[in-house]
Amino acid sequence: MAIPIILGIDPGTTTAGAILSLDGEKLSVFSGKNFTLGDFIKQALAFGQPVLASTDKEKIPSFVQEFAAQFRIPVVAPEKDFKREEKNQMLKEHFNSEPLNHNDHELDALASAILAYRKYWPKLHKIQRFLAENNLFSIKDEFTRLALQEEDLNFTTLREILTRPQEEQKIMQRVIVENKTTRKDFLLLYKKLESSKYEKRILEQKIDKLNQELKQFKRNTSFLEKKKLNFNQRVDTLLSFKEQRLGLQGQKITELENRNKNLVKKIEELFSFIGTASNFQLLKKLDRLSQEEYDKNKDFLELKENDLILIREVNSYSDKILKQITDKNLVLCSFQPFNRAIREKAITILLSPAEIIKENEYFALVDEEMIKRKLSSGIPLAKLVEDYQKIRKTETR
Repeated sequence: MAIPIILGIDPGTTTAGAILSLDGEKLSVFSGKNFTLGDFIKQALAFGQPVLASTDKEKIPSFVQEFAAQFRIPVVAPEKDFKREEKNQMLKEHFNSEPLNHNDHELDALASAILAYRKYWPKLHKIQRFLAENNLFSIKDEFTRLALQEEDLNFTTLREILTRPQEEQKIMQRVIVENKTTRKDFLLLYKKLESSKYEKRILEQKIDKLNQELKQFKRNTSFLEKKKLNFNQRVDTLLSFKEQRLGLQGQKITELENRNKNLVKKIEELFSFIGTASNFQLLKKLDRLSQEEYDKNKDFLELKENDLILIREVNSYSDKILKQITDKNLVLCSFQPFNRAIREKAITILLSPAEIIKENEYFALVDEEMIKRKLSSGIPLAKLVEDYQKIRKTETR
């Protein structure tokens, strides 16, 4: 695993980069004219795995944003553009007045990297202390990278993820690192799976204890069997009762195992959907345009401007919800024709089931180009939405 590094970036005709270790040590400073993003990434990866990117500009340059997006890492920027005197002071303090033989672009990149190091030093210190207290130095680099990248995961959760058996660790890391949208769903399923495993272990312990009790009981009653027949009958009744209990416990275990299998299947289907989603147009699903249905799903689906909604029952709708749909410029899709009242107020698309490439309970995937053709007959989707918004503004005047 490559070591975590901090990147200070100064983009432009001459693009410069400065690489620091998480201890603030200068690893490399470089610059070149007409650097592409690919060239810059290649230079960075030669020294390690980027975990922080930084700029000396208040408004983050697009080159820096694109670099950070490639690695899904935080970007550090000052509250206002650095002045040359401020940069020189930072460099002087960080390197103890050590002479720096670099051009202005490289010095700007180096000052940006120092800014990121200073901002994240308190958290880096906490990470190092947690690693030391839990003897986790074998996973130090990967733990540090995830702790900086995934701020909503606490250290204890990260430790559990990274110290699990290899296969479970790969699953958790793949979902958490590669997809934000469905991470909550996965973690919910994962917690349920862990809860089921725990319940199963408790039941197995109870069954083992009952078996031990049964064996002891049989030993105690072997002598009494010679005394009274009616006592034997009582013993048989008690044994029968215990066997029934064991049978019920076994049935419970079977149910939990089936539940585990279903959860694993849902997780696998979720992985498949995540892997496919980036190549197609995402549709968010609602059964109908009713107040109850909309309120129940709006937060989960995170409905936002220009989203495409797949409706199952097109003619069951609320005027209030239809207005909210049109205010958000949401595009309505269905396998059934929309009535005239809906078509006059909202953008609608008629689909066929065969055009659905993949779907689950809440989402569906379709070909993006097909959607554009249906919407605009060659007019780009963004242009159509813009024209529709202008019409809506005119109508409300």
